[in-house]
Amino acid sequence: MTTTTQAPAICKRCHRKLTDPRSVARGYGRTCAAKVETKVAATVATFKQPQVDKAMALIASGGITPSGVDTFYVVKGTSAIHRTDATLCTCTAGQHGRTCYHLIAARVLDAVAAA
Repeated sequence: MTTTTQAPAICKRCHRKLTDPRSVARGYGRTCAAKVETKVAATVATFKQPQVDKAMALIASGGITPSGVDTFYVVKGTSAIHRTDATLCTCTAGQHGRTCYHLIAARVLDAVAAA
């Protein structure tokens, strides 16, 4: 007979054990979730909602991944890879000095890490 035990769910912010099913689902305890949500809301407040929606979808899909300190690789579709951080992106919009959704996603990830 084989028994498997699951590792306890741990808060992504404070690393405490999570027991509430809602906390386990979101990856943060109630207090940490509120702090993260506040940081994210403040970070995206100055951007247009369609850009914020695209940035959040990019994060949710795993399309932006950490590659080092304050640097992320962003995969757009299947053919282009852009390097971005919270201030600069190598995509076409970023090369023209515009704020792209890749930058917003990087800023959100920075804000979550700092929360």
